[in-house]
Amino acid sequence: MVRNTLASREETERAVSDCARIGCTLLFLQVSGRWDAWFPSGVFPAGQGGPANDDNLAHAIRLAHARGIRVHAWVNSLLAWSADDAPRDPRHVFHTHPEWFLTGVDGRSIVRLSRRELDARRLEGYFLEPSLAPVRTELRRLVLELATRYELDGIHLDYIRFPSAAWGFHPQIRERYRAEAGVDPRELYTRERELTAERGAQWLARARGAWLAWHRESISRLVRLIARDLETVRPGLELSAAVLANPASARDDFGQDWMAWLEEGTLDVAVPMVYRPSARGVLELLDRIGAGGDPPGRVFAGVSLQFLEPAEIPPIEGLMGRSGADGLAIFSYNLLRGDARALRLLEAR
Repeated sequence: MVRNTLASREETERAVSDCARIGCTLLFLQVSGRWDAWFPSGVFPAGQGGPANDDNLAHAIRLAHARGIRVHAWVNSLLAWSADDAPRDPRHVFHTHPEWFLTGVDGRSIVRLSRRELDARRLEGYFLEPSLAPVRTELRRLVLELATRYELDGIHLDYIRFPSAAWGFHPQIRERYRAEAGVDPRELYTRERELTAERGAQWLARARGAWLAWHRESISRLVRLIARDLETVRPGLELSAAVLANPASARDDFGQDWMAWLEEGTLDVAVPMVYRPSARGVLELLDRIGAGGDPPGRVFAGVSLQFLEPAEIPPIEGLMGRSGADGLAIFSYNLLRGDARALRLLEAR
């Protein structure tokens, strides 16, 4: 359920009722889209267009639980903004802490890019630097606020990754890595020819591999900190995450080592986004995820109604277990809202 369904009490009630109608047992309810809050928060500023004073999150949880539906609060973790125009609220992190945002291998801060430049680089928006302690602290404060104030069943992390391996070269991070490893990570890419001549291609490959491992550890550390926080304040509260569907690419290109998070028990549920335009394509991608055997934890196959016809959901549900998937997560209710035919089809499956 995307955050705009929390904009009014009526929208919230209709959405939960429709989700119950089609047999949902778990609702990923978006409460923070762009480092904002669609509930009364003392940590993040209110979302633009969100409810003025009503606590529709608490209302949604009560309604869902009354229908036997569990609720995970869905938080877009490191994607702080994406619209063409800057946030209107001067308290937003985009205005108050531009130094918290990612720096590219070219030395430019991501907040200096226009929307057109973001699109040209295929970037969803403006991401924060997970290695910076203030970023980790603020995100953890929001998660703790949710976990301690609401009768949630879990927290769901989205955009818990880098936008690509070309980001993460913040000056503080470069200095920290140089102190530990004796090399400036940016130079591994900007001085490739010179370093190859000086130290050899094998040295450069090893050095880049070591940097990428260190680089992705910043994301893993953040996930572990959040898991530890939840275990401290609400033992048994689940931690789930929306993840990229190719585990190797997620790990190596985006710093999202979600298979390891499942294996070590940091993550309770992974939702790989197997966004394909046909049931066959979804199942083939699930087969590739499970090619090495059953995933080491619970996996829900994430499908998108932006690409998939609702009629293709039942056959996916019937066959997904062969790949080790434990459930199906549909993105999103908002694409079903008002579609009487699709709701009837899903209700009847």
